[in-house]
Amino acid sequence: VLHPVRKCRVHVEEPSDICSAGTQTWYIAGNRGMVAEINASGEVIRKHDSPGADYEGIVKVNSNVYAVDETYRRVDIYDSTLAHKKGSVVLHDNGALNQSYEGITWNPLNGHFFLVTEKPVTIQEYTADWVLYKTFARLST
Repeated sequence: VLHPVRKCRVHVEEPSDICSAGTQTWYIAGNRGMVAEINASGEVIRKHDSPGADYEGIVKVNSNVYAVDETYRRVDIYDSTLAHKKGSVVLHDNGALNQSYEGITWNPLNGHFFLVTEKPVTIQEYTADWVLYKTFARLST
């Protein structure tokens, strides 16, 4: 059983995911289109708002932050300061609205991204150039 060491209030509306920023701070993805960097007290240090976005997952790779948007089925790419949105990659998932991409991670061994969808449950592996490499699971729910 896991027990929290400490709790704090996070000042991000509807947070969906968290990843390390590599220091004593963390990146948070919010359902309302906010990507934020927070400190150990949960205070927002910096943020970037993308109105209309529905971020569900976030991962930091080198100097980039990748946030997966469930509604628009895309990955938005930010610099690590969150000052600039560097671009977006549209992915092709045929799931229903609000039942698509739920999470993102990165494998440093092969440089590939892994994304998981909600319905149907699918784990997809993408190359660093965002080419679909493999689908690991397709389960009916």
